[in-house]
Amino acid sequence: MKLNKILVIAILFGSLVSCKKDANNIDDDLKEPIFYYAGYSFTNKYSERDRKAVLVVQDSVIKLSPSQSADAKTVHAQGKDVYVGGSQYTEGNKTRVAYWKNGTIEYLSGAAQNNTATAIYAENGNIYVAGTVYQDNRPYQRLWVNGEQKVNSGALQFSGICAITVYDGAYYLAGQFAQAASIWYGTTMQTINNAPSEATFIHVENGEVLTMGYGNVDRNTDAAKVWKGTDEIFSHAIGARVSNILATVNGNDYYFVTNSISESGINVAKVYRNTQLLYELSTHGQSVRAMSITISNNKVYILGNILNAGKSIPTLWTDGTPKALFTEQDNIYLNHLYIQ
Repeated sequence: MKLNKILVIAILFGSLVSCKKDANNIDDDLKEPIFYYAGYSFTNKYSERDRKAVLVVQDSVIKLSPSQSADAKTVHAQGKDVYVGGSQYTEGNKTRVAYWKNGTIEYLSGAAQNNTATAIYAENGNIYVAGTVYQDNRPYQRLWVNGEQKVNSGALQFSGICAITVYDGAYYLAGQFAQAASIWYGTTMQTINNAPSEATFIHVENGEVLTMGYGNVDRNTDAAKVWKGTDEIFSHAIGARVSNILATVNGNDYYFVTNSISESGINVAKVYRNTQLLYELSTHGQSVRAMSITISNNKVYILGNILNAGKSIPTLWTDGTPKALFTEQDNIYLNHLYIQ
């Protein structure tokens, strides 16, 4: 990535909160890929409502909501444009579904408790934002394309859209409906696994829909799963119940990172390729929550947060090797990673 591209991004998004490097002194020979992270800064504890949405481009922190509490949940980049989905607080505990394009905020919903964007995607100048909106305390799943509502499903608990992809001009969504892994194509929703289960990744190639996530096996274990269309084609029990499984695909290999709670009560994250356990993100008794997995240039990148007494150390693992992106003192929590 060249110097002028970094400066253009900084100008588009406004002032930087903090920089590990001075944006004016970034080496001109800095190479792609470009790393984008969505998250928030906080004052005392990462679980507090008082948070400010941020976008991190490489290692520069950019304020998205400097004067109003907000959370950035998901990020996607296309060309020179960067899109971030999340929520912004209004009065009380109410939030509106929002997204930022190059730092400019747009609102997609009214205000209710827990309204938020959950996935974002852009292609050929079109912006796809999935989210959850609450009416009478019941969740409804939404998809907006260029601000126009296209999907309206609900309203059962444990429902939401986790991932978006576009193929041949049509959108495909993956998530959970009534605690069961589900996919959406246009206005049609299909359940692909019995509850409890969830789909967190979707990919379409040559018209075939590949979806990844997890499904319950029994009271003691869940399994990483892959579905082609509505047919299960892969299942691997991981020996524990999970809070979620994040997934991606690389060629003929399936990659999963599982989030679960140990017997001692800490967050544990483990990484698998197909049926092989590759490594564990938690070391020395640390509590780790994995947030995102992606593969770029055949390297496996996992974003997570090391958690300790309300503090967070956002960390990027590259093929299992951790690199702290911020310190506990920076008070940053990161939700999502996109690599361009």
